[in-house]
Amino acid sequence: MEIDRKELKRRARADMGAAQPPFWAVLLAYLLLTTGVSDLLYLVPLPGGDAIPTTSIFLSVLISLYLCVMSFGLDLWSLWTTRHLDPGVNALFQGFSIAGRVIWLNICVALQITVRLFPAVIALVLFYFLLSPLLLSAPVALICCTIPVMFALYYNIVLRYALAPYLLADRPDDGAGLAIRRSMELMRGWKWELFKLDFSFIGWLILLEVLRLLASCAALAGSGFFALLTQLPAADLPRLIPGYVVWLNDFSGTLGSFSDTQVQLFTLFSQVGEGTFASLLGDLFSLPLLLWLTPYRKVARAAFYDARQAMPEPNTQDLPPL
Repeated sequence: MEIDRKELKRRARADMGAAQPPFWAVLLAYLLLTTGVSDLLYLVPLPGGDAIPTTSIFLSVLISLYLCVMSFGLDLWSLWTTRHLDPGVNALFQGFSIAGRVIWLNICVALQITVRLFPAVIALVLFYFLLSPLLLSAPVALICCTIPVMFALYYNIVLRYALAPYLLADRPDDGAGLAIRRSMELMRGWKWELFKLDFSFIGWLILLEVLRLLASCAALAGSGFFALLTQLPAADLPRLIPGYVVWLNDFSGTLGSFSDTQVQLFTLFSQVGEGTFASLLGDLFSLPLLLWLTPYRKVARAAFYDARQAMPEPNTQDLPPL
């Protein structure tokens, strides 16, 4: 049995269009309450002395827990939207009423992912250790082979727990543990279907990254990066990216091998291309698409959960009549 992805996504778009207040207003409020708040907190000057590490760690943990609960609120808004329950911005704050269970759910999921992924990481380390001569001779080919395998394994594990937030939202009194176990049961044999649904948004996600890349290019162009790039000899261009990695990590004994032009390019790219201004410009460029794509994906996932819940559970085979 399969889920009709096209029909599910069509319904998701229709449910988004019928939501009041508009979906883009809810997501804009969510972004202001999450990304905006975390950015503002990181801009707050910290007290001097020995209190800096402790305060930084405390703020990081506090922001992580806050974002965790707010993310659950967005999942709840998506679930209510697909059920035509007219959710508003208040749905984003409903997770705080069960904040302890939401946080415990995320901790349990993270621990289970780590435990399941740990043997694969150990195997990968041994694999690299045994094939170290091949790594030195063909590093790109080896990395291109192992990264997709690790990503597929990680995503396969993550999909086990994809429905846990919705199950906790439906039955908060059951607790995080039961929501996780129930999610694993519902996703058994259905991970491929959810993967295909997630993968169907890949074109939009690529476009989102292209918009952010254009913003970084615009920031670099304004800083004179590309004008300086034309002064670099063509023979040095293929070694520019590996050289930037070496320069960024400041490997000993290598800084003297770079020309002044290369050092200026590396400095401009690190300060401008990966700086705050480029990040803000990227957010501005991609904001219209983000305000539509994020609710679209969230509501589609919630619709997948409802469709999976509505399916009858497989029963044991009946005995023949006497």
